[in-house]
Amino acid sequence: MNYAAGFHEIAPYLLEPVWHTPGGGMQYIVNMDAWNSLTPELQAALKTAADASCMNFYIQSKKADLEAKQKMLDYGCEMCGLPPEDMAVVYEKAEEVWEEFAQQNEDCARLYEVYKGMLRLYGYEIE
Repeated sequence: MNYAAGFHEIAPYLLEPVWHTPGGGMQYIVNMDAWNSLTPELQAALKTAADASCMNFYIQSKKADLEAKQKMLDYGCEMCGLPPEDMAVVYEKAEEVWEEFAQQNEDCARLYEVYKGMLRLYGYEIE
């Protein structure tokens, strides 16, 4: 997306870690009454299809990101990142925002727990 928009022509630096990523293709919203009316077999088939679609979207997005990154580097952009001590502050502040989010209601609290579980899977040390 950034390469196609020509950002490399006006912004010579690539910042990692990446702060934004598309996510619309990685979620499906279902009416729970309709979902509960389906047979377990049909629910399983739909979940499998949704999982496969999300994985395909993820793989295609990562592939496009890597190709665009290489094009920007070839163009002359420079890779840079924040120092570890700054990243520690970013993570600390993000944790505060997530904690506030989790206090809003039970659904937010549950989502926060799922999010922390994913971070643990990726190797982050989370309480």
